[in-house]
Amino acid sequence: MGTMNIELGGEFVYMASLLIKIKAKVLLPKSNDENVEIEDPRVPLVQRLLEYQQFKEVGEELGDKYNEHSTHYPKGNEIVYDKLSGERSTPLQNVNLF
Repeated sequence: MGTMNIELGGEFVYMASLLIKIKAKVLLPKSNDENVEIEDPRVPLVQRLLEYQQFKEVGEELGDKYNEHSTHYPKGNEIVYDKLSGERSTPLQNVNLF
């Protein structure tokens, strides 16, 4: 048996309960009071799905930008510390032209 992601399972249960709630509201008989305006129970779900889609698109775009720019700006030299003194050592410290 594989490992389970509790957060993902919780989100699944929440979404399933939300869909059941919407289905129950749609199937219930309508009241005879015509003055009361009933809000469609699917509206909050559609709003959440649209928001999720925006986050997903922005995440993909940021991932593409990261991949694109990670090749243009390579990381610099690794900083090396002297084990005895604890000071940072510069690799080009004793460079001479001749």
